[in-house]
Amino acid sequence: MANMGWMEIVIVIVVVAVLFLIPKKLPQLGSSLGKSVRSFKKGLKEGRDELNSTTAEARDAVGMTDVKSVVADVREAVGVDDIKASAREIRKSVSIKDALSDTIGPNGSSSKPAGADKVE
Repeated sequence: MANMGWMEIVIVIVVVAVLFLIPKKLPQLGSSLGKSVRSFKKGLKEGRDELNSTTAEARDAVGMTDVKSVVADVREAVGVDDIKASAREIRKSVSIKDALSDTIGPNGSSSKPAGADKVE
């Protein structure tokens, strides 16, 4: 047994024991394991369906569909999508970093001369 750890040895012993000591019980064991897995999956599906139906009932009770339609109407009336598009265009066209570097020098002082902003 070259380079086999204790865990591999235990697994081999268990497999050999299962194959030789209880061969008559293997089909029964496999069948019960399959039934258990099917039952578990069925329970998960029922739980998911129950959660979905409860959520739908809660949305109906609150009137969530009405709220969504009202919000959509308000967004359309206010023009939120147009405002967002305009803001994106402004962000693309103006870089704050460039604007700041034009007015403030690298050492943090203003790059304009001392009397440049006075109007005569």
